Amino acid sequence: MEQKIRFTTEAQSTQRNTIKNNTLLCFLCDLRASVVSFSCSFSDSAPGIGLVHSVVNAFSFPLMTEKRLFFALWPGEELRRGIVERRDLLEVSGRRVPEHNLHLTLSFLGNQPADRVAEVEQAAQAVAGSSRGFDLCLDRFGWFPGARVVWLGGEAPDAAAELATGLGGAMQALDLKFDPRPFKPHVSLLRHVRNRPDMPRPPPLAWPVSEFSLIESISGQPYQVLRKWRV
Repeated sequence: MEQKIRFTTEAQSTQRNTIKNNTLLCFLCDLRASVVSFSCSFSDSAPGIGLVHSVVNAFSFPLMTEKRLFFALWPGEELRRGIVERRDLLEVSGRRVPEHNLHLTLSFLGNQPADRVAEVEQAAQAVAGSSRGFDLCLDRFGWFPGARVVWLGGEAPDAAAELATGLGGAMQALDLKFDPRPFKPHVSLLRHVRNRPDMPRPPPLAWPVSEFSLIESISGQPYQVLRKWRV
């Protein structure tokens, strides 16, 4: 009888500890989400933003083994300056995308298991081997009303569309769960733009493309280039 009572007590104690641990984990997840959300309400030039990012990083404990990933065209410094110069032509109130994060998305994968990054890179290598370089021309501003984003973009050359489609297809072949979006070449310039702004015609910006990148998005940090492939 004493042994049965002891086992029952131990089982109850283990169950209580499990509940406590799960409750703590949920609390920490909610807390981190709140801190990240709070940090996103500031612009990157706001006073004290460095401290805010430090707090976000402090809460970036490894609760999940996932990475937020996307394939993109990553501009060089000269091209990045050209994009910023054209953004400065706009008289729009909104949250500016940090200069170091400016990019053109080819395929957005979202959160993916970290242990599958090697498979993603291997599949991208195969796509790169069958792709070719191309020239983009960014010659117009636009606005996505749903996302409230102002962008700079242009027409998609055949080779660009083929690259984006090839990457999306390769990721679907890996049975990754993500939302395949239609390819529309654009660089996001400003977010949280509620109403359609007046948008002048910008001077065309030529972008010769000879490579693409796999990027990781980490809250409160600049985008990280994980790997590049030549085409």
